Amino acid sequence: MEYLVDMTISVPDPAGGLLEDEARRAAELTRVGRLLRLWALPQSGAARRTLGLWQAPSEAELMTTLRSLPLYPYMTLTLTPLYRHVNDPQNGTEA
Repeated sequence: MEYLVDMTISVPDPAGGLLEDEARRAAELTRVGRLLRLWALPQSGAARRTLGLWQAPSEAELMTTLRSLPLYPYMTLTLTPLYRHVNDPQNGTEA
């Protein structure tokens, strides 16, 4: 199942290698097929916003994955499950 995850990240002090640790973990999750895509959204103040396309067998397993991110304690998340649309061009159907 695919999920769209809207993340607002407010890190009080990004020092100490936290951002580098996050980048390494994201790369690991990409290699195993959990993290499919990431987009940066316009910032609002000091908070960073990101949209991610994630894949997991269930929302519970996705949450376990997200909790493994070093920046998780600083995140506010909105998860949206994505369902196939009958007219999705990726389905190979023609209108």
